Amino acid sequence: MKIYNKLFKIQIHIIILIFSLGFYTKAFSEENPDVWKFTLDPMPMLVISGNVEKSNFLFIKVNKDCSGSMGGLFSSKNKEKVFSEKGKKIHMIFGVKSSGARINMLEELFVYEVLSEDDNPKATAFISILPLDNVSELYTQEDYNPDGFYMTAPTTKIFDIPYEYWSYNGLDSALDEAIEWCSPIDKMKSNVFEHNFIFI
Repeated sequence: MKIYNKLFKIQIHIIILIFSLGFYTKAFSEENPDVWKFTLDPMPMLVISGNVEKSNFLFIKVNKDCSGSMGGLFSSKNKEKVFSEKGKKIHMIFGVKSSGARINMLEELFVYEVLSEDDNPKATAFISILPLDNVSELYTQEDYNPDGFYMTAPTTKIFDIPYEYWSYNGLDSALDEAIEWCSPIDKMKSNVFEHNFIFI
């Protein structure tokens, strides 16, 4: 278990460094920044950049058995305050937006890690959101078709821009690619019907 946790922490460091250094920000600005993508680099994950701040990313790490975990990278100019929250739960809301209405799912989130380059005016926090038994839980359904995800803090004390929104654009297509990678087609079809939508 200790080896697994150490490996996971190294992976999170890699993700934060790649995103905070702007490699993905540049790539997304040249393509479609508000569309979900499935990538194998630096690890299998679904990812989208923020609508308010392009340096804020929402991603879903995909495991070989199609389970996963959702996390967010949230940047802030309040570097000292962000670093002081590392390893703590903070009052921050995560939810989905559907037909203009906000549906709060979580009101406390865990700041797993914080990194910043010396010459970077911002610190980037990796915020752990929730685990997924199967990423197919995120497929839109006929009776529930959300517009996107959002994350918001009650004040600007920690995050100078306390609100972010990530569209649902392209998520189903990206999920198709992810599930094709993590399971056979026949297993994919059964998983979609076996799992209830996570937000209901």
